[in-house]
Amino acid sequence: MPKVFIAHSSLDKVRAEALVLVLRSALNLAGADIRCTSVEGHGLPGGANTNDELRQEVMTSPVFIGLLSRSSFTSPWVLFELGARWGATDHLIPLLLPGFKPSDLRGPITAYNALTCTVADLHQLVREIGVKLGVAAEGADVYQKHLDALLDTCASDATLPEPVAAPSGGMTGKSRRSERLPPATESLVRILSEAENRRVQPTDDELSTWTGLPLTKMRLLLEALEVSGYAKGYEDMARDGRKYSITQKGRKYLLEFELL
Repeated sequence: MPKVFIAHSSLDKVRAEALVLVLRSALNLAGADIRCTSVEGHGLPGGANTNDELRQEVMTSPVFIGLLSRSSFTSPWVLFELGARWGATDHLIPLLLPGFKPSDLRGPITAYNALTCTVADLHQLVREIGVKLGVAAEGADVYQKHLDALLDTCASDATLPEPVAAPSGGMTGKSRRSERLPPATESLVRILSEAENRRVQPTDDELSTWTGLPLTKMRLLLEALEVSGYAKGYEDMARDGRKYSITQKGRKYLLEFELL
């Protein structure tokens, strides 16, 4: 039975993986001590009944972290896990990801003090989990590199930034309904459109190679595009990765700004 259960959306996999590395290095936890189903080495055992196993672990894991974002708070699975844990009246720490504020919380979970992805709150998270598990946390220098990596994934420029105003001109007699995306994000939407024209559905790794962006940042940009509806991703078991394609919203955006 895991000691730490991390409820999260698969769209937040990159940050969930970074959090797992922080906890393992800071508290000397084994792989089996953390259940984080989207992260390799921390999924359910083979042959396990998914519903029964998750239900039991949600209720009995000593530590429960809700990794909350716009995507996770609309996920039926995450909401189920949060609700079940709340009903168990046991330990629950909401950890808010960028773009998700305490005021965005709804229902009974608002009664819990939420932490954010800041240096102070993440050190607090490590200390409190150590106390809950009866484990002495390592010195900050031992896990600092993993903490820094988590903070990097939470940096504002690694998520979908606030859109900037559209330039004037074009579409004579009409007002643009959309706002212009930042250059890196807009470029990625165009690449997905070109890939669609060639009947190609690239993986995050291929997109990273094509653009020269680090894989971690590419995954975060793709995650943000999924959440905002400009792209769609799905697992490709044959290639052991996640493929991406442009959505109708993404096509409309490119047409609106005459980028096709």
